[in-house]
Amino acid sequence: MTSISRALHYVFKIGDRKASYEFYTKILYMKAILIDSDQIYDELDKAGNARKTDCGRLAITDPDGHCFKIGRGSAQHKISCVAVNVADLSKSIDYWHNLLDMPIAEKTDKHVILSYGAEQCKWKLCQLGGDKKIDRGTAFGRIAFAYPGEKLLELQNKVKAAGGKIINELVTLETPGKADVQVVILADPNDHEICFVGEAGFKDLSRVDSQADAAMQKAIADDDSNEWFSQFKNGKKAAE
Repeated sequence: MTSISRALHYVFKIGDRKASYEFYTKILYMKAILIDSDQIYDELDKAGNARKTDCGRLAITDPDGHCFKIGRGSAQHKISCVAVNVADLSKSIDYWHNLLDMPIAEKTDKHVILSYGAEQCKWKLCQLGGDKKIDRGTAFGRIAFAYPGEKLLELQNKVKAAGGKIINELVTLETPGKADVQVVILADPNDHEICFVGEAGFKDLSRVDSQADAAMQKAIADDDSNEWFSQFKNGKKAAE
């Protein structure tokens, strides 16, 4: 059965924009979280700045401590899986599989891997051990999926009827000069945020911009974020 949902991206907080830009563009070859790429694997292995895991992947962290595991595979630097911890695996499976209709690709007593399609990035939920609790501090993450715009209200009502958490109800966001986009933001039983966005609007909004990289570098240079982060790290400035 073909899914009407499509994995888009995962969002998380960073501190040092310049250092993060250098990491993602020059080490992971991303353009402006398991990754399968022979090229990245070989270069990291040769440089010796990543550790080997039991499953044969290389593990490396970004400047903010987010862990990326790189395996051999597609020459297109494919992100194959995003993994998060959960407090109760059975409740999480009920939410993602039964409520959000995400098919299960693999299941053990310690984790479950789900995906809306064989060629899409997978979503891995890992059971925390013992009495451990999820502690995000001031950080958070949000997974996003494209969804038919005309069905977003139906999805929102389904989650509401099941007693699920709605962070932001369905809204249309205007983007001057570009397509408007419909968005509804949910939270699973572990408060992992989930953004469902109208497929048509997002597809138009996310077209490749040949000037994006230059614009990002200019913004980083102009906004003094690197200086702010340096002061924040030294305890001279509180986060707002």
